[in-house]
Amino acid sequence: MRIKVQQLGMWLFRHRSYSPLPMIVLVLVCFPPRYYGDAQPWITAAAVITAFLGEAVRVLTVGFVHHGTSGRESYLRADALNVTGAYSLVRNPLYIANTLIYCGILFFWGNPWAFFLMLAFLCGQYTLIILGEESYLHRKYASKYQEYTQRVPRIIPGKSEFRPAESVFQWRRVIVKENDSIFNMLAMFLILEALREYHRLGKVLHWPRLAGVGGILLVLYAAIKIWKKRYADTTFRS
Repeated sequence: MRIKVQQLGMWLFRHRSYSPLPMIVLVLVCFPPRYYGDAQPWITAAAVITAFLGEAVRVLTVGFVHHGTSGRESYLRADALNVTGAYSLVRNPLYIANTLIYCGILFFWGNPWAFFLMLAFLCGQYTLIILGEESYLHRKYASKYQEYTQRVPRIIPGKSEFRPAESVFQWRRVIVKENDSIFNMLAMFLILEALREYHRLGKVLHWPRLAGVGGILLVLYAAIKIWKKRYADTTFRS
């Protein structure tokens, strides 16, 4: 049974970039947005802050990690064991960050059912992925990883001591590895804002502004992709 759970976790790991998408579409279709009157600006602000906090955690994690770790590949790779920086506080900072981003986006939508169903899905998915990753890391790093698991909690920060990262912060690495995550998050906010207006007013009242912001976002995203392909050091691609 444990082996099957780990195999399922590995399958989800390979498809982790896309596996939440059907669930997102499902909850958005089945649970329309809600409007909360005078409280709406505060809810919107809290949602955006939550998502950006998640992305900030990703940036601070990715910017300090060892080469060949914490990548976006569809296969497990750990050329080194990350135990400093964000990894000295929790063993899975990127999954915490991803959950914050998704929660911010669904909180922005405003339907509690959509929010909690998506949160439950993410908790289930990341639990299985973490079990698969832990099996891999136990095999590769044995006692070193065992000592790390005894000292640092999986998800909820505890009493583990913060250890500064061993490398300097790499902005180029962040741009190369995080451009998709940042673009997807911002694009989702634009799409959901258009859908919220349509549900509430029967039309997208601010579509010129939303289209303009979306166009600027696409241009910046394309520029980063071109720069990444032509000039980015291949060291940061993995």
